[in-house]
Amino acid sequence: MKRISGILLLIVATFSFALAQDPIIEYGEESELKGITKVYIHTGMDLELHRNISKDLKKKLPDLIICDKPEDAEVFLVFNTDSQTFLAGVSSTTTSQNTGSINGQTSTYGNSTTVNGTYSGQTTSNTTSNPYYGKIETGVGYVFKRIGQNRFRVMMSFKDSRKWRFERKPRTNFAREFVEAYNKANNLKND
Repeated sequence: MKRISGILLLIVATFSFALAQDPIIEYGEESELKGITKVYIHTGMDLELHRNISKDLKKKLPDLIICDKPEDAEVFLVFNTDSQTFLAGVSSTTTSQNTGSINGQTSTYGNSTTVNGTYSGQTTSNTTSNPYYGKIETGVGYVFKRIGQNRFRVMMSFKDSRKWRFERKPRTNFAREFVEAYNKANNLKND
């Protein structure tokens, strides 16, 4: 029994040590995308993000195979987004109401009325302030391939942010940048 416990402990320790090793990262070039036919897209648990990047790639690179399993792919596209909300400003509106009476004389000449006398009453003002918020969406992506058990070669890195609604989303820019690099490496025409 002690021997089985010792062997089990040795296996767990060895496995833990193997997992704890930092991967070895090498730096490559976008030109290494030449001849690649199969990619795997990793977006964590965000299925909508995965579908959108896949759709963008299939539209521009219809012959590229998007794999369902990482072990089937030659290259990995990893992409993640984050968003932050910030106070963009405050809009205020003021309404005023006058109530009271005038003691004196009024005279009208043309379109204007003149009052000579005293005014007693009050002016009530009400100001309403409403905050409005903006959103910054940030995207980070990498394109790499596995070249050994614990070795990876990074061919592209990507960072982008979207501050205004009319700007393209970072995921769209990531897909476009990959398509451009892929086409360049494979001597294909970019649209």
